[in-house]
Amino acid sequence: MSALRFSTSAASLRFPSRFDPFLFSDDRHLRLQSGDQWHHVVALHKERDLILGHFAFVMQNGIALSPARASFGVFQFDPGLSTADLVAFVQHIESFCLELGARAIRLVCAPDLYQSRAAVRNTIFLNCGYRIADAATSCLISTEVPFEEGLDTWERRKLRQAVQAGIDVRRVMGPEEEEVYRFIATCRAERDQALSMNWEQLRTAADIFRQEFLFFAATLDETMVAASVAIRINTDVLYNFYSAHPRSQDALSPVVLLMRELHSHATQQKMRWLDLGTSSLNGMPNAALLDFKLRLGGTPSMKLTFEKSLTSA
Repeated sequence: MSALRFSTSAASLRFPSRFDPFLFSDDRHLRLQSGDQWHHVVALHKERDLILGHFAFVMQNGIALSPARASFGVFQFDPGLSTADLVAFVQHIESFCLELGARAIRLVCAPDLYQSRAAVRNTIFLNCGYRIADAATSCLISTEVPFEEGLDTWERRKLRQAVQAGIDVRRVMGPEEEEVYRFIATCRAERDQALSMNWEQLRTAADIFRQEFLFFAATLDETMVAASVAIRINTDVLYNFYSAHPRSQDALSPVVLLMRELHSHATQQKMRWLDLGTSSLNGMPNAALLDFKLRLGGTPSMKLTFEKSLTSA
């Protein structure tokens, strides 16, 4: 017999969760993504007001889509949930989406290492008729091992060079946050890459989540040579959302020292992972970037996008 009951009311989200919710499922972040257009399926304990699972989506052109505008969508559940209950949760999601007239579901999942039972989740989606529409590789560095121990010989050398050059890395706040963003945008433009958020959008999010959006700058002789915008996803994960350095600093590679600082921050906050992000270019793996993250000691983690047509279900 199922231990769940289901709700599609946003009011049920006021109940506590038996898992650590990701930032992108916070109602304030959802509103930044797509206003009040969200629908929810909440799996609740059968006898208590306790959230055991949460799926949030918006309807776009007949597709139940999650996220609207974020690195990944909202599908999270209690690791202690039985496999049968997880299947029931997925089936209830599909039934509700059909009631709303959805023709398909598209969900971008968090990297597998974010959730202890991601492999079970992935298997259930595939067995329920979902297909993998996109596959990316994230790289996460554990905080259980000192940063330097995870580096390969080449990156350890780059770290020593940056330290010997006198590069200083610090967290910045206030007006300097915009300087970090503009610096990163300029570096990305130098490589014909664009950022997913403009400054106004990022500033709005950072103003709402003052403890979750962190800005770091690496400087040499008071000149910025690398920078990062990191996001505290939950108590376990610090996510390197944006980072960059100019081509003129390729030889010094100051990002290695910058990542050491992020890793140190995550360690001090007793977080489990520093997520270096995915490595894709035009929908294909960016081999050079992925190899760089692996040399930093990153553990590869699948980040999958699942799709299912409901019209033939």
